[in-house]
Amino acid sequence: MQSVPNTLYHATYCAYIDSMLTHGLGAKPIPNWEFSKPNIVYLEAYPNAAESYPETSEIVSDDIMDQINYSGQSKHLYRNKSGWAITP
Repeated sequence: MQSVPNTLYHATYCAYIDSMLTHGLGAKPIPNWEFSKPNIVYLEAYPNAAESYPETSEIVSDDIMDQINYSGQSKHLYRNKSGWAITP
């Protein structure tokens, strides 16, 4: 059985961060793909892998998709033993 890492990452669009910090991750789920299942949050053990999820969204509007930050200043929302945080 594979162990779960202490830190898991969920990359998202800037438009969703305030809601996630206020209501929690998954409280107001917005699907990114046709096959997305309700009330499932996709997490990843590696920040770069998590970042690739929003880049490949199939059904997010162009306005939201345009908020992906390609300047190397992307932020990651993650949860560790202390709770939710955003990388500096």
